[in-house]
Amino acid sequence: MQSGALGVNWTPLVGAVCGCLLVFAASCGIVWFKKRKREERDERPPQEEKILRPAGYFAMCRVEELAEKLVWVMLMAASAGMIFGGVAGTLWPVAAGLALRRFTVRQIWATQGSEILVATALLGLVALLWSVRQFQVMWRLVDELRAWKFGLRGEQAVAEKLMDRELAAAGYVAFHDLPAQKWRKKWNVDHIVVGPGGVFVLETKTRPRRRPKWNQPEHEVIFDGSVLRFPWCYDDVAAKQARFNADWVRKYLGVYAPEELRIQPVIIVPGWFVPPPPADANFDVKVMNANYLVGFLKGAPRLYRSEQLTTVIQRLDDGCRSLEF
Repeated sequence: MQSGALGVNWTPLVGAVCGCLLVFAASCGIVWFKKRKREERDERPPQEEKILRPAGYFAMCRVEELAEKLVWVMLMAASAGMIFGGVAGTLWPVAAGLALRRFTVRQIWATQGSEILVATALLGLVALLWSVRQFQVMWRLVDELRAWKFGLRGEQAVAEKLMDRELAAAGYVAFHDLPAQKWRKKWNVDHIVVGPGGVFVLETKTRPRRRPKWNQPEHEVIFDGSVLRFPWCYDDVAAKQARFNADWVRKYLGVYAPEELRIQPVIIVPGWFVPPPPADANFDVKVMNANYLVGFLKGAPRLYRSEQLTTVIQRLDDGCRSLEF
């Protein structure tokens, strides 16, 4: 497949385009075929009753979405790279001829079919830019995926502590991943614990340990009532989020809760040591390691009897029981 005196060979480009089309067609075909087979088998859940959401379910769904998106981004980057490689292989004789001054741009324009060469060059440029863009997206997705996986493990670690038998014996019930919505904004409340001490709204903040950026032990996080100071970063959103979630839960419970129900926002930082606050400090948001959570809940003043919290527990059970089998 030669093209005149320029020696352009269209085989690499045709092969690259056909390869990309084949990969995309096969991928879409597999997805469609699997879906069609499930429909033919009349596949459906064995029970209609919904189940409680597990700890970190929102983060789990986000991890799955990001992982699927990452696969498609990698596929698009590879396809764009194949097309760019095909264009580069096709136009290499032209580029080499211009570099060695065997012919000029004017001569190329005068060649029959020069508009096809220009269109091919533009296709290669677009493919290159698209591939670079996909690598940028991939760079961001990898970090975001790791952050969500880290958050998922943190919520699971807190849920494990809340399964303590002594905590259940003390009359406490834990719920996880309560779906929340206000206007068009959707989010989730990580954990809610109900018991004799009231309602405790837990916000889990999981951070990896890194080399400290300032003079602070690498295992320690300091809370001043509004900002979490890790050895390598600050978090001035966690306390606001914990207060916001506590206010939302109060409104969500509404008439189902006893009058003036005590609702305590708590931030849990699994794996970190939190120094006790100053003696004269009375922060409305508490911050602690997951290991101290059980003792904190059991040591809370007993303000309510179990029958006073029956409607609260039922309300939260209804809200968290939204997961289809």
